[in-house]
Amino acid sequence: MRVVFARGKTTTVPDFSVPLSVNNCGYYRDVTEDLRVFRSHGRKDFLIIFVRRGELECDGKNYGDGKVKVFLPDEKQDFVYKAVPRCCYYWMHFSGNAADDFAEKHSLKGSYDKSDDASELEALFISAAEAFVNNLGEKELYAVGALLSVVALITSPSEVRTPFRRATEQIKDLSQPLSVASLAASFNLSVAHFIRAFKRYTGMTPLSYRQKCQLEQAKSLLSGSDLGIGAISQACGYNDPLYFSRIFKKHVGVSPKYFRETR
Repeated sequence: MRVVFARGKTTTVPDFSVPLSVNNCGYYRDVTEDLRVFRSHGRKDFLIIFVRRGELECDGKNYGDGKVKVFLPDEKQDFVYKAVPRCCYYWMHFSGNAADDFAEKHSLKGSYDKSDDASELEALFISAAEAFVNNLGEKELYAVGALLSVVALITSPSEVRTPFRRATEQIKDLSQPLSVASLAASFNLSVAHFIRAFKRYTGMTPLSYRQKCQLEQAKSLLSGSDLGIGAISQACGYNDPLYFSRIFKKHVGVSPKYFRETR
């Protein structure tokens, strides 16, 4: 099991001296035993939990892949991170003297299904945690920026589904290998027919669309984290860092190292 507490395991105290503050954030990956959290009177801050993969058991309900659960200040918290294969859970506590108004403005409460935006959400949670773990100079500001993006993403209306929306969701999931043949089969289409239809819908082929997502993710991690080039390469679906660097320079115009240094 891998556990990351961005500010350490000690209990963090809500900060009401600033408009918004990320008190702590982090993630649990590959949980080997069910982890129960019980706080009869909740906490004084907000808590956002994102189930990237796995199952969160709460209030007699199970929240699966792509689900988001929000706990308000002083709201009872009794939930379980279930130990299921390849599970990954992200969480973020925040407070501030403008937090209540911020949450009310965005109607932040209850639960959400953000399966369509799972990759984008994951990148935001990771960037917030990395800001503290790597002790970035503007870590507080950077984490709040990630928080604003997280809330905007989870509270925005879901896009209207179109025939190829499911295909784009799968292609954007960089944690999984891409098989155009398998995607085509899932639509009962030949590979050639699927590629033509997908291009009419998105303006690009499945492989080009995948590469666009990989480069966007790479740029986000290069500018928002201290992860090494090899780790970023893996996170974006490239097993060979040298090949990743060549592709990045070809399409972005500069090397990953230069891109990071100039951000």
